[in-house]
Amino acid sequence: YIGSSMDVHPVLFDPVNFVRSGQDPVTALQAMRDSLVYTHAKDLTADSKVCAVGQGTLAWPAILGELASDPEALVVIEQTNPADVFDATRQSFAALQSVEVNQ
Repeated sequence: YIGSSMDVHPVLFDPVNFVRSGQDPVTALQAMRDSLVYTHAKDLTADSKVCAVGQGTLAWPAILGELASDPEALVVIEQTNPADVFDATRQSFAALQSVEVNQ
């Protein structure tokens, strides 16, 4: 996007950051939809620790449902300090594949 003539600034959507700041991630995603470049996929436990997707409390069916309308939506699995990054990535990938998308 460097040097492009885009009217909007590209945005990385990280739903964990919105939850931690007390905001609804789906509402935030809807607000930034036109600027979205990609989404970080990770989850958050009830005690606010980052974990693999499916091991926490984020509403991934609703988030992925919102993203489903964009065939170019990119979802990137992010792991933050897991005991085993490869296992956490595999868990997240499997969880994302198994999500029933709400559209």
